[in-house]
Amino acid sequence: LGLTYEYGKERIKMTSFAPQTSTRIKAAGNSYIRVCRMGTVWQPIEGTLVALDWRLGEIDDPGEGDYNIDMFFFGIEQYIHRNVALRVGSLDGSVTAGTRFSYRNIFIDYAYINESLEDIDPYWGSSEAHTVAVSLVF
Repeated sequence: LGLTYEYGKERIKMTSFAPQTSTRIKAAGNSYIRVCRMGTVWQPIEGTLVALDWRLGEIDDPGEGDYNIDMFFFGIEQYIHRNVALRVGSLDGSVTAGTRFSYRNIFIDYAYINESLEDIDPYWGSSEAHTVAVSLVF
């Protein structure tokens, strides 16, 4: 079981152009991110992990407006060899997949997310993501 709270504040400076008057308008404001994330992971059998995660919060942005976040995550990880795991899941209604390769204390993770962060599309836009992470455990 896990619980995290994320809080972020950023000073935003914007310049917009008004074509009808040919003037530039400068503005500044604060952007806030407040997100609570709750989750759990369960191992029903050896080599299989099931993860559930829920993220709830809001983004306040003077440029884009406010946006509420209510996202659900689900995933299954299955080890097919002691050094190789396959992953499949859903990130806020989108399809996710990935794999993990390990050797001693080195881990290489690959993830694919289709239409990532669907819940906040109006804020971030629709996307596809491929990520690779290399970790060294001491």
